[in-house]
Amino acid sequence: MFFENALSFLFPKKCILCRKYGEIICDKCIKRIEKYENIKFVNFKNKNLNSLIYFFKYEKLIRRLILQYKFFYKAVISEVFAKIILKNEKICGKLKFYDIIISVPMHKTKKQARGYNQTELISKVIAENLQITYNSNTLIKNVNNKRQSSLNLENRINNVKNVFKLTDKQSVKNKNVILVDDIYTTGATLEECAKILKQAGAKNVLGLVIAKD
Repeated sequence: MFFENALSFLFPKKCILCRKYGEIICDKCIKRIEKYENIKFVNFKNKNLNSLIYFFKYEKLIRRLILQYKFFYKAVISEVFAKIILKNEKICGKLKFYDIIISVPMHKTKKQARGYNQTELISKVIAENLQITYNSNTLIKNVNNKRQSSLNLENRINNVKNVFKLTDKQSVKNKNVILVDDIYTTGATLEECAKILKQAGAKNVLGLVIAKD
């Protein structure tokens, strides 16, 4: 406790947006972010991914935050998005009907370079607060493929084929699964992950993302 207090004194927290001292994200800036909320629940037919929940459109302030989160070593932004998700009682009410939370995995090389998997950080906070099982190594990425953002639709679909692997099929059999990612663009990554989960016997797969492009 002494060490934590000393760190807080020497390196006080600042709001990531307005730089005001006190919290990682102040209440005023949380409200500023919430003005961009555009929450949608989408059901899919003839897909392995049964449904999708997203909170924002991938634009303006939200796009800037996600890019900082992913590529500029701002892991702390995970707390902002997790807080916004958990504040929504209606969405949390839906999530509580699911058995397992799994984050879309990163290849170990990219994770080591970045230092964290951004979707994993959010998944853990949601799982802990809603008391849902979090499976960290059930789904792994065993191919270090190209970034999806650099590809067109057709190439995105091909780029994610056979790059994910399930290490424990029994853990998802007959389970309702929440699959967490940051951005939904074409849906190729979530659909590929959902396919693997369904092949192992998962009953229902919900995609939970921060933003939709």
